[in-house]
Amino acid sequence: MKKSLKNLSTSEKEELFSLLQAKNVLTTEEAAIYLNISIPTLRKLRKNKKIASHQPVRKVFYMREDLDGWLLSNRQSDNNSIESRVSGYFLNSKF
Repeated sequence: MKKSLKNLSTSEKEELFSLLQAKNVLTTEEAAIYLNISIPTLRKLRKNKKIASHQPVRKVFYMREDLDGWLLSNRQSDNNSIESRVSGYFLNSKF
């Protein structure tokens, strides 16, 4: 019987994450664990073409490098970069 991710100890979670980092191709369940999101959220991202996936037959697979790219593309801006963009916008705008 599979253990729920919530019921895993910290060391078990670290071991699982290490195993997932070693794999290049992940299943839907593994990808959701790797991204720390729910399976329905992952399916929604896939449906909306926000995350690349591969479906050779019936099973869906995710490339770990695609998941890493998605994680990096969703970077939140810090205050300095926001202020820089805003001031650049106002400097370049014609009122």
